[in-house]
Amino acid sequence: MYRTLHALADAGRVHVFHRDGELTYRHCRDGPHHHLVCEVCGLVVERSGDTVTSWLQQVRADEDFVPNPQHSDLYGVCGTCLRADRRAPGGGR
Repeated sequence: MYRTLHALADAGRVHVFHRDGELTYRHCRDGPHHHLVCEVCGLVVERSGDTVTSWLQQVRADEDFVPNPQHSDLYGVCGTCLRADRRAPGGGR
């Protein structure tokens, strides 16, 4: 099973995420896209490549760094987890 998952990842059909020392796999749509990944609950939101193209071009120009335009992952905290954290005693990211 894991060989098949790795083959699917190599072919760009699934994406591999590292979370809490474990690998998780998610089916991806075709074409360039990017992921917003919640570090609290693990939610993954897929965005089309067009939404970050200009930012990636700016990174390339500013940092002398060539990002992979096919995939990028942006880790942070989703709105649901952020709101829940603010309601918790001592919360407030």
